[in-house]
Amino acid sequence: MLGFRFRRQHPIGPFIADFYCADAGLVIELDGGIHNEQERQKQDKLRDKAINDHGLETLRFDNRDIETNLEGVIEIIKKKLRERVRT
Repeated sequence: MLGFRFRRQHPIGPFIADFYCADAGLVIELDGGIHNEQERQKQDKLRDKAINDHGLETLRFDNRDIETNLEGVIEIIKKKLRERVRT
């Protein structure tokens, strides 16, 4: 995507990122229905903070977004990639 390479199931500290782009410092997480549960959302926020503490940024997408609006998701990722490499 835009010449960036992503690693799948990449370890970051004690976590495994669904997708990781080292050049942009970007983590992409694809979340299933369990992530809608309140306790899981708290865990995700703590996880995102820990990942952000490594200087990375996390984008989360619900699986339904992938299934129903893949082009929109890809555009969001491209925009974030451009922003991350500019700064």
